[in-house]
Amino acid sequence: MSFKINTFEKVLCVLMVLVFAWSIGSFAVGCSRVRQDVLRLHVLANSNSTADQSIKLKVRDRILKESENMLCKMADKQTAISEINRHLPDLTVAANDELKKLGSSDTAEVSFEKTYFETRQYEDVTLPAGEYDALRVKIGSAQGKNWWCVLYPQMCVASASARDEIDEKLDKDEVDLVTNGEKYRVKFFVIELFERIKEVF
Repeated sequence: MSFKINTFEKVLCVLMVLVFAWSIGSFAVGCSRVRQDVLRLHVLANSNSTADQSIKLKVRDRILKESENMLCKMADKQTAISEINRHLPDLTVAANDELKKLGSSDTAEVSFEKTYFETRQYEDVTLPAGEYDALRVKIGSAQGKNWWCVLYPQMCVASASARDEIDEKLDKDEVDLVTNGEKYRVKFFVIELFERIKEVF
């Protein structure tokens, strides 16, 4: 059986492809803006042993406690980054002090760097895949499962509401993008695929 596509159907197919491509392009720009406006925390455990994973969470709690006051009144991400950089030595001391209290022989390295994250959901907020500015805490060999959250907007402390922080610190279009994970599921998938390809090359 032969199957022929008439001119109208061809034009319709082309238009649909162009509309989807434009939609993804616009969505990609929005994802890029979200990545530019978000600062993440990334804690890597020494290993996947039960003890090391427990230690990771204790160090995480100490870092969050130390950083909560310094970030709670930050008006924008760049100010938050400046404050974090200013206190990197203090945060490193705090992380290692916590390890010592826990009886661990590991040491912690605390740094500020660009880090790739896959698409992840935090409460009702979905963050697109890609490179983010991040405060990274590497414990020991840093080969274990990691833990992450968002330092700015300040979403990972007990006193913060993820949605309230997002509404306050991101613009309307960014809020729509990150709070409609189901609506944009396919687009998030396409963006993650594209970002993974970028990481390879």
